[in-house]
Amino acid sequence: MKIITNTNQKGGTGKTSLTLLLAYGLADTGHTVLVIDLDQQCDASYLLTRGAYNSSQTSYEVLAKEQPLRPEEVYSTIAGGIDLVPASPRLNRLDTVLAGKLDVQFRLSDALDELETDYDYVLIDTPPAINFAVQNALTAADGLIIPVQADLLSLKGMQTLESVVKQIRRRSNPRLKIYGVAVMRYQAQTVFARSISQALDQISEELDTKTYNHTIREATAVKEAENAFSSLYEYAKNAPVTEDARGLLKEVMEDLEHD
Repeated sequence: MKIITNTNQKGGTGKTSLTLLLAYGLADTGHTVLVIDLDQQCDASYLLTRGAYNSSQTSYEVLAKEQPLRPEEVYSTIAGGIDLVPASPRLNRLDTVLAGKLDVQFRLSDALDELETDYDYVLIDTPPAINFAVQNALTAADGLIIPVQADLLSLKGMQTLESVVKQIRRRSNPRLKIYGVAVMRYQAQTVFARSISQALDQISEELDTKTYNHTIREATAVKEAENAFSSLYEYAKNAPVTEDARGLLKEVMEDLEHD
């Protein structure tokens, strides 16, 4: 079971869109996938279930109450091959609940021990913050994919994340690897987006990783697929942005298979 999380310290990076692109893509290739939503906005949970899940049995209970992740407590989604541990708005008070308690960053990894052989991939969707939810995700994960937009604030978020990753490796998860940086909502026609690519490559090098070659262009098809509660691969099979997603998925899978 390979555990992957994606996070950056800036909102609007296309984080949840990346989670869905990877989840749907991995499921389409025959893999079993579990999505764990740790973002209090609950976007991934809503899009994968139309909001139809028990709001008292969520990732908040796993982290705040040390509830184990048993197979019978994981939700099926509207997509074949993808299961879900949904989020809760109560995650916004997680840091207050866990303040002063010891080793709280290990709660998710401990809970995942119950599912060791049930899934090929676990994808963890996180909030754009430095909090206990993110610390749990990074402690549990084998690797991290950083979603960014081609703008200065996303690059600033990457620099903040670098110090967090170093701390996690030193204190709770020495195996944590940064697989790569995925550029989301890219607008190639803008001069600014083209000019910032050099800075993006430089920061990726400082993080000892790479920027994936396939960028996900800005396209209404992504939002339309989400609004239809559908996989982009089914909703817009031949759209250029879907080809972007297939290319990125192939790069990510190559990394995972050779890790």
